Amino acid sequence: VAVADRASLAQAEDTVLLRPTPRNARPRPIKGQILDYTGRALRIQLPTGRERTIKPDAIERVETTRCAEHKEGDRLFANHEYRTAESKYRAAIESNRETRPWVRRQILAQIVWCYSNIGQAEQAGQVFLMLVERDPDTIFFDCSPLAWTDEAPSPALAARAADWLAATDYPVAVLLGASHLLTTNRRTAALQQLRNLSQSDRPRVAWLAQAQIWRTETAGSSLQQLAAWSRLIDGSEESLRAGAYYVLGTALAPHDRRKAALALLEVPIMYPSHRRLAAAALLSAGGHLESMGDLGEAARLYREIVDQYASSVETGEAARRLDHLARQ
Repeated sequence: VAVADRASLAQAEDTVLLRPTPRNARPRPIKGQILDYTGRALRIQLPTGRERTIKPDAIERVETTRCAEHKEGDRLFANHEYRTAESKYRAAIESNRETRPWVRRQILAQIVWCYSNIGQAEQAGQVFLMLVERDPDTIFFDCSPLAWTDEAPSPALAARAADWLAATDYPVAVLLGASHLLTTNRRTAALQQLRNLSQSDRPRVAWLAQAQIWRTETAGSSLQQLAAWSRLIDGSEESLRAGAYYVLGTALAPHDRRKAALALLEVPIMYPSHRRLAAAALLSAGGHLESMGDLGEAARLYREIVDQYASSVETGEAARRLDHLARQ
């Protein structure tokens, strides 16, 4: 049965929906069999037998058949049941129920999100590096499990991050390791590697390294400097802005708490997939609003954490602040 299912998947008709253009108000569908989908191009074989290549930035979304484990993983993921979803995704790959390389990479990205959302950064990093090794220009680069807050890594994560930092011939690994070591006694070495990476000829690596460097410059940064950061964020790849917004919001707080809150709120509003960072941003933004006397809006943000991010480490503090506001 499994063999028959795999053959069925291989022959499934896929649909690529192109982004709308001024002349087309709706995504335009292209049907056929997707041969591969990387960060460089999607290749699809049309019903006529002709092969067509499409650039990723022209694609709105892709619809394809999924095996049972993949479907169940997606259902569990949507319900925030990340541990169970991860096991289903892994089963789809390890059982070879899904054999198409481009779909397997999609599943790997989902596994990275699962690990990130339950705080297993070491495992998330290992799977992310596997994903990038298979497709260096992956369209799923936004799931990169970089550190953006001041939370210190566990001893196990710090040891793994040191290994990543030492892999100097693998820029993505170095970036990942440096991000987790900025809050440790390896800060100087991590910062030097980030400065090197900020000159990389790989735009994503260079941008994320630059944004990571900002984490060390938030104290004492001037409004002029922060305005320059904001312009750089606006010019960066949209899917890779979440962490930079968090850092910008942190740096703006001493100057303008309302602007700081607005920058922080970009994370949960525009990048809800980054659930741990979104919860941290909501708590920080709520604190700024509370300190300005905007108690109703602060309470709304705390309530959002309690209701929608119940498994986050910020939930307890959000509940405590809600109780304090209620007593007031």
